[in-house]
Amino acid sequence: MWKKENDWFWEGNVQEKIASYFRNIGYQVITTDTLAKQRGVDIIAKRDNQEVLIEVKGYPSDKYADGEKQGQAKKTQPTLQAKHWFSEVLVSAIRRKSKAPSSIVAIGLPDFKRYLSLIEETKWAFEKLEIHILIVKEGGEVYKK
Repeated sequence: MWKKENDWFWEGNVQEKIASYFRNIGYQVITTDTLAKQRGVDIIAKRDNQEVLIEVKGYPSDKYADGEKQGQAKKTQPTLQAKHWFSEVLVSAIRRKSKAPSSIVAIGLPDFKRYLSLIEETKWAFEKLEIHILIVKEGGEVYKK
């Protein structure tokens, strides 16, 4: 039976790759439980006096992830849902940067053409607001966009 956790682009898997990336470069990492579906910061990474606040989004599956319809095809196209998720994480990052200006604020996303296109279209805002973007490839590699 299909489970969301088996998709490399599921939020929990993306979160774990980003957390591992930060551990590997010498940060202490505190993560929240993705299964609890909490909103907001998913990863807090600290090194010396620097704090990094990261909100992670997965990529929408073409199947229902939970409930009675779990595993069945969704009517909503993943690309449309991805645009909504991207918008939510962008607004959340802007608000977070306003509340924590001395922290590094970042978003983490899986490597999908739709997300990369949206990032390119809004790149100027990320640069002006100093919001960082971390991308996770299917093989688990994390890179900065």
